[in-house]
This record gives sequence, structure tokens and C-alpha cells, in this order.
Amino acid sequence: MSIPTFGNRNIIIFYILTVLKNAWFITGNWIFFWSLYMTYGQMGILDTIGFLFGMLMEIPTGGLADIIGRKRTLLVSFLLSGMGIFVMTFGHAYAPMFAGFLIAQLGWALYSGSAEAMAFDSLVEIDEDSHFDRVISFGTALGVVATSATILVGTWLYKLSPPLPHIAWGMASIVALPFVFAIKEPGVRRDATLGFSMRQYLHQMSLGAKRLMSSSLVPYIAFIFTLSGAMYMFTESLTRPAVSLELGFGPTAQGVIFTVAGLVAVATSLSVPYLRKFMSDFVGLSLLSMTMAAVWLLLSVKIGVWGAIPIVLVTAVGSIGVPWISIAINNETPASQRATTLSTVSFVAFIPTALVGVLVGHLAQHGHVRYFTFAVACVIFLLTVVNMLRFNTSSVISWQ
Repeated sequence: MSIPTFGNRNIIIFYILTVLKNAWFITGNWIFFWSLYMTYGQMGILDTIGFLFGMLMEIPTGGLADIIGRKRTLLVSFLLSGMGIFVMTFGHAYAPMFAGFLIAQLGWALYSGSAEAMAFDSLVEIDEDSHFDRVISFGTALGVVATSATILVGTWLYKLSPPLPHIAWGMASIVALPFVFAIKEPGVRRDATLGFSMRQYLHQMSLGAKRLMSSSLVPYIAFIFTLSGAMYMFTESLTRPAVSLELGFGPTAQGVIFTVAGLVAVATSLSVPYLRKFMSDFVGLSLLSMTMAAVWLLLSVKIGVWGAIPIVLVTAVGSIGVPWISIAINNETPASQRATTLSTVSFVAFIPTALVGVLVGHLAQHGHVRYFTFAVACVIFLLTVVNMLRFNTSSVISWQ
């Protein structure tokens, strides 16, 4: 398979930044490092407040990218991410780790929407935007490969010294900076770098929310919760390590399982352009949502080592759904509102993650996380069924 760059420097940089953004050396061991300085209950509180803060920053930071440009926004993103990670790493106490998490959340909020919008606008500039599905699918696959490889390396680093995975994680943000400097602001948005005003900023924020509520995008809002939201709630919060701990998996086992999950997700993410040839976006995302409900149901069953299978499948299903949602939304969004709309999507997708931290932390203290996963499975199923019934029209639901 050839790499879809279309000879564009920005697309190559988009892939590099995707790899560095997904260098999650800490994934298989962070819960063990953080438990040196806080309880599971405190982790849940940190998770909830941190993700609520990051979620609230999603829309305004997307508006900022549409006003001052993608390049400047990405530069600040990686600076703040690196700073926050190092504060978390060397804080060695609950309060500074909390502060570092908030700083990093702001950096990640600045990244979401900006990078994808930069890539899409770069394709528009060379009349190749019809191939965005290939770029976003390949980028998703690269991100998953990066996560898988760094999880495995992080498992080894943790054995050498617990802080090392966090240090490597922070260094990835620093390495990204020279590549951000090499970005050429896409011509379709070059006018965005001319200035900033609070009036324009607030107006831009409102546009993202209005665009997401437009008739062409409303059918996809449920999928942001059932696919993006369900995957992020599992992989980006306390949920996955808590479920894994309840199933008896330690730091080494978690590192291996999460790596396998990433490798499987590589193959599934690359299938998006192929699947879109045979079914509409709505049909494909509906089927994926039902599958996601079934996987979360499996997570609620005590099946011992076999529990590794649904842990892997959540990432696999989500790696198809997340880029597929992005493709559908990008195709229906004008360039001037793209980063704002994508940030609004990220805002919605992280709502579940932001709300469940305290609950999961409490359940983890008592070994009852399986009750939570059962409830999530039921919610995903009901949302999907209601969404299918509501938009049961030939204009939305159709096979290609």
C-alpha cells in the first residue's frame, strides 16, 4: 500500500505529528505510577475535573485555530502538552500532578481539530480533498502503530524506572516542535493569520455548534457518543486500566494486551475507505455502534484471561468509527468552520470521559467496574436504536 501524501509537505508533517501525538509510553503503566502518589478515588476525581476542563476548552481552541491559523495553534499545543507532562512526571504529589494534567489537557484541546483541519485544507489547496478518507485512515493507522510500539517500549522503561515512560511521553511533544515550524499554512486559510478579535472569536465558537446541529450532521451526533465517546471513555481514562486490573492483568500484561489492541486496530482503521464503497456512512456507523454495544457487554462478564478479547475489540471498533465520523463531518463542513466544528465534535466525544472518572474510581476501589461496563453497553444500544428509528429515511439510510 502506497503512502497517500500527494506530494504535499503538510500531509507528511501531519503523519509525523500524528505519530508523536500518539506516543503513549505510559498507557500500560500510568495507573501504577500514579498510585504511588494518590488513591484510585483521587485518580477518579483528577480524571473527571481534568477531562471536564479539556472538554470545555475544545470549542474555543478550535475557534482559535480558525482565526489565528493551524500552525500557530499546533505550536502552542505541543508546548503546553510537553510542559504539562513534565509537571505531572516530576510533581511527585497530588496537587502538582493535578496542575500538570490541566496544562496538558489544554495542549491536547488545541491539537484536536487543528491537525485534521490543516491536513484537509492542504488537500483542498491541491484539489485532492476527495481523497481525505485515505489520508485520515492512514493517519489513524499510523497513530495506532505509534501507540502500540510506545506501549511496548513503555513497559520495558517502567521496569527500568517508573518515571521513564512519562519522561519519554513528554519528550515526544518536544520533538514535534521543529516539524510544526515546517508547516506551510494552507492557502485556503492563510487569511486566518491576519488578526484576532474577541468578537470574531466568540462568533467562531457559535458557528461550530450551529454547524454540528445542521440537518446534514445531526444524524451523526449519536455516533460521536456511541463510537468516539465509547472508545475515548475506555482508552483515555481510568476505565481501561481499572477493567484490566479487575480481570487480574498487571503492568506487563496490560502493556502486552494494549499493544495487541493497537496492532489489530491498524488493520481495522485501514478498512474505512473500502467499507465506504459498500455502504453509506449512516449504515456503516450504525452497524459499528451495535458492535460496540456488544463489546462493552462482554467487558461486564468475568471471563478471566479471555477478557483480553473485548479489551482489544473496543479499540478495533473505535479505530474504524472515529475516522469514519471525521470523514462524514469534513465532507459537510466549509473550510472557514472546519477546525471549530471538529473541535466541537471532540467536545461532544469527550463528554462521557469527563463525567465517569469519579464513578469508575469509586467502583475500582471496590472491584465493581463490571457494573459500569454493563450500563454503558445498554446506553450505546439504546442510543443507536433510537437514532436509527429517528432517521429512518432513504435519504440517510442507504447502501451504496
